[in-house]
Amino acid sequence: FVATISDDKGGSTTQDLVFTITGSNDVPSVTTTTPSAIVEITGDSSGQDIGATTGTLTITDQDLGDTLTLSVSNDATAKYNGVTVPTEDSVSVAALIAKGAISFATPVKTNGESQDVVWTYNPAAADLDWLRAGENLVLTFVATISDDKGGSTTQDLVFTITGSNDVPSVTTTTPSAIVEITGD
Repeated sequence: FVATISDDKGGSTTQDLVFTITGSNDVPSVTTTTPSAIVEITGDSSGQDIGATTGTLTITDQDLGDTLTLSVSNDATAKYNGVTVPTEDSVSVAALIAKGAISFATPVKTNGESQDVVWTYNPAAADLDWLRAGENLVLTFVATISDDKGGSTTQDLVFTITGSNDVPSVTTTTPSAIVEITGD
């Protein structure tokens, strides 16, 4: 801008007005879609392979040209009906909570607008037979979204696995023949 200063005698002078605006790093913001519930298969689910589940994170970073990185640094937390998962030998959630079960598509550089990034949950096969009908196993992964200028935020990715009714199974062995004793 140029400012002109005039007096009542006809004299004037000009002065440049210089404004410097320095940007700051805007932290990315994020929202996610809620994945659909995962249901234990009825019957033998001792090695249930849960198919890949996908969803999106909608990320906004107002800074133009930032490079975003998405990661899950730790295994998920697991809750069984809102409390700690049982510790019996038949109960193992290790495959379900492994941080490597979550992956992200590569986002593009930020453009100041929101963009969707696809996440995928694809755990190894796990024994789900211990879940009773209607009971829930809730897994919570914490995704970190960082920009290359040091800004970051987190978003929970929550998965609910609901148990089904496994009917009892019975196996029998055929007894050997019983021979009547002759005589009395």
